[in-house]
Amino acid sequence: MTRKLAHIERVLDVQPIPNKDKIALATILGWKVIVDKNEIKKGDLVVYFEIDSLLPKEDQRFKQFEKVGYKIKTIKMAGVLSQGLAMPISKFTEIKKIKEGQDVTYLLGITKFEKYEDEKKANKNKKKNNSYLPFPNWIQKTDEERIQNMTKVLKDVEDKFYITEKLDGTSFTLFARKVQKRKYLFFKREVIEFGICTRNYQINMQKPNKDTRKYVDYVEKHDLKNKTLSLLNDKVNSVVLQGELIGPNIQQNNYKLTENKLYIFNIFINGQKIDYSLMQYFNNLFDIVPLFDRKTLKFDNIDDILNEADGNSLINKQSLREGFVIRSLNYDLSFKVISNKYLLKK
Repeated sequence: MTRKLAHIERVLDVQPIPNKDKIALATILGWKVIVDKNEIKKGDLVVYFEIDSLLPKEDQRFKQFEKVGYKIKTIKMAGVLSQGLAMPISKFTEIKKIKEGQDVTYLLGITKFEKYEDEKKANKNKKKNNSYLPFPNWIQKTDEERIQNMTKVLKDVEDKFYITEKLDGTSFTLFARKVQKRKYLFFKREVIEFGICTRNYQINMQKPNKDTRKYVDYVEKHDLKNKTLSLLNDKVNSVVLQGELIGPNIQQNNYKLTENKLYIFNIFINGQKIDYSLMQYFNNLFDIVPLFDRKTLKFDNIDDILNEADGNSLINKQSLREGFVIRSLNYDLSFKVISNKYLLKK
């Protein structure tokens, strides 16, 4: 599912910022964002642009963001943290039907600022070579919602959750499945498919380029094809493993590793995501993402959980962690909590 980067939301609160006459701190969903106090009031419907939004530079309404490359990022200004951009809905006359929660990302030409170098190169070069294939349409892409966008869903939730570390690397998916393919007009034969994917594309393992070579090399070095295929049996027709590849030349190698390492955070068997506790049965084949805690959580104040996300990584205790991924034990609810300290450092 494509991320909603720009959407219509209601301003839940506006608080003054000490010694500042023109700006204030607004609450939108679970986000805090600096706004022009003369333009935006409590209760207003606004267009909210999430962090990671890339604004269209040809649109004069965003001219003020030219100096920062039209990117919306986490900033600290006037002593407060601000995440996102809120603008009066009156500035966007192209929005004809106004509804709270409405996605206007495509309408306003907003795209995602892609920090993943491999994905940027893949997007640019996908038509120039055949190293990239379409992402399999039967596999769910890896992208958890942020806790700040989950306030309505979490309002009355009190449940037991697994809290695992959110790793900052590059997305890596492995899959294997049995497929019935027609051999002759009336006959079919079973074929076993294996593949690997980045966040948005399947990699052509027969024709890797300099950007996808590290994925292919890692699979070959660690025998991941045979390990994945070994999970198929009479009752298991498909397996999908999703993880984060970290190490040298991936992002800024935040964990100071000397070689690449893959940590699995999702396993799907026959299309069903399995519980984190069951994932431990696979740790003889794959490294599983580190677990911080397992406890009961309620969400009266998400600021407390955001503060807990700050801290050091379990991979390297000298490095800041990116944050948490939180998954419920009792039903399919999961989301990510990104450390604000980590965001400010990026």
